[in-house]
Amino acid sequence: MGDLKVKDIFSLVIMVLCLAFIPVTSRAMSSTNYRLDAFEINSVSGVGSSTNYNLVSSGGEPFIKEGSSANYKLGPGFPYMISNGMIVGFYSNGSGIYQGSSYADVALGNILAGTPVTGQTDINVRTDAPGYSITVKRNDANSTMDLSTNSSTDIPDKTAWDPTGSGNAATWTGVGLGFSVFASSATKNTTWWGTGTTKSDANNKYAGFPITAQTIMNHVGYTTSETSTSVGYKLDVSSGQTSGYYDGIITYYVTMSL
Repeated sequence: MGDLKVKDIFSLVIMVLCLAFIPVTSRAMSSTNYRLDAFEINSVSGVGSSTNYNLVSSGGEPFIKEGSSANYKLGPGFPYMISNGMIVGFYSNGSGIYQGSSYADVALGNILAGTPVTGQTDINVRTDAPGYSITVKRNDANSTMDLSTNSSTDIPDKTAWDPTGSGNAATWTGVGLGFSVFASSATKNTTWWGTGTTKSDANNKYAGFPITAQTIMNHVGYTTSETSTSVGYKLDVSSGQTSGYYDGIITYYVTMSL
């Protein structure tokens, strides 16, 4: 395909497939004065550590995996509450290979060079753990999104997210693909992500997806109800971007605190 001219519409339809999920967790048991966050019956368990590693171990559990009935669900054991993940796929043709009843589609639609488009993913978490973190990474080493017919043609990403200190996210300028955590009913780090409250808020700070999983949110404390963290996407291209359909995949991970 030829290069895009300023007056042309760059036809780029992106489908974001997001899993609205409940991470695998143990269910708490409680009374008026007590709460047991992790139901566990085992022979050995504990937390070990060294300079570079932490190890949470549990052995001899007679009851593992998930049990359920019409009205209840039980997930016993420490390993059952460690972590879970979700895949978000950017698909330009709407085929949605991860699409199913547990996923929701977010279409960014056609894009005109110089006119950014936005979208979002909501990460819903219910856990009995005393806190959790969310990390994200892209699956492609070069960029998040490639031309479907030629993987060497990319849409540029914003500078890859680095959570060190105050982070390296910045207010939106130029072109590329960026993300921002714009809202959370758990914890939002406004130093990292700015004070915006919607996916298109001018006060959002954006960064590119990293190639290795990096933390985008930390929540400390037990929360009785489900929490939701909203990640916004913003995309714009230059007038010289090759027209066509682009796709790519990113992965979010939710890790429970112990």
